[in-house]
Amino acid sequence: QYIRALPCDAGSLLHFSHRLLHWGSAAGEGSRKWHANEGPRIALSFACASDGFENAYFDRSHLPVPSVGLKAALIGGLAIMYVENEDPGRERLQVYHDCFTSTPHPMDSGFVHTVTKNFVAQMHAY
Repeated sequence: QYIRALPCDAGSLLHFSHRLLHWGSAAGEGSRKWHANEGPRIALSFACASDGFENAYFDRSHLPVPSVGLKAALIGGLAIMYVENEDPGRERLQVYHDCFTSTPHPMDSGFVHTVTKNFVAQMHAY
């Protein structure tokens, strides 16, 4: 009953932690298009986890509003963590890694290990 839509313009980014219940949807065929050349945008991401399932990727002391640097590091790390879902290409993968490592933020050691392992493996694949 408290669900809220977050409409956004084409090219916008909405990023949610994997620990927040969220989802995307597709517009129906009869939906109004915002611009004449724009089709419906589609996004889907859905994940739930309790504290007992896995460690949080960064300490809760950074909440409720993590710094921009920590957010950028988290986005870069998550993009690398799930790199097997979509091949970003060598240059974009490097941008993700630069975001992840640009500011020293204390991240969970398991998360750092997985991100580093995925980055190295994918770079070697190129």
